[in-house]
Amino acid sequence: MTVTSLPGLLLIAIGLIDGAAALLWPEAGALLAIATILVLGGVSLLAGGARAVRPVRAGAILLAAMGGAAVLGAAAVWPLGLTWTAAGLHPDIAMRAAALLTGNIFGLIGAARFLGRPTVLDALAGAGLRPWPADLPAKIGAGLSFLAALLLWLTLHGQSAALATSLALQQLGPVFQYQLLWVSRENDGALKQVTGTVAAWNDREVRLVIIHWREK
Repeated sequence: MTVTSLPGLLLIAIGLIDGAAALLWPEAGALLAIATILVLGGVSLLAGGARAVRPVRAGAILLAAMGGAAVLGAAAVWPLGLTWTAAGLHPDIAMRAAALLTGNIFGLIGAARFLGRPTVLDALAGAGLRPWPADLPAKIGAGLSFLAALLLWLTLHGQSAALATSLALQQLGPVFQYQLLWVSRENDGALKQVTGTVAAWNDREVRLVIIHWREK
């Protein structure tokens, strides 16, 4: 067994778990792409040895940083009350999501740390390769997640958000709190057809309200 075998097997195991979750649970469907990347990275370590260490380690660090930053970004974008209410109404989904997210982040960190051990660095030196710095992929991954969170926040907290939530308020009344979740626009001649999805929640339930309006 080479020095890259253990992290390779770890990445493959995480990828297979993600793939199974994506097939079993519709809410985890987005993990299928991540699962493919992880399995390919693990296979690359098993087959490529030292030459696969640098790109796979950089990819693991980037994905772990993206995941950690995405959690912080989501906390800034989505109201905490909405998150807690949804988790309380669907604890099974919330627990699965938390377990998958935590497992992925710590598994990626573990693989990256292993690939930075002296024995692996010695294998790189023996192959005439220099290790890549770990801070660059971490900064890129965190930066991408924070940029996505900022763009989403700007989208969901502008004039469209105020209009969408006011229209939802007219439908359901003041017994709910409201948050725009998504907005899309389609050109329709001189005006744009706008569709917004608004979450309405209180201590007992969460509803999704679809709102349509036109704007210039």
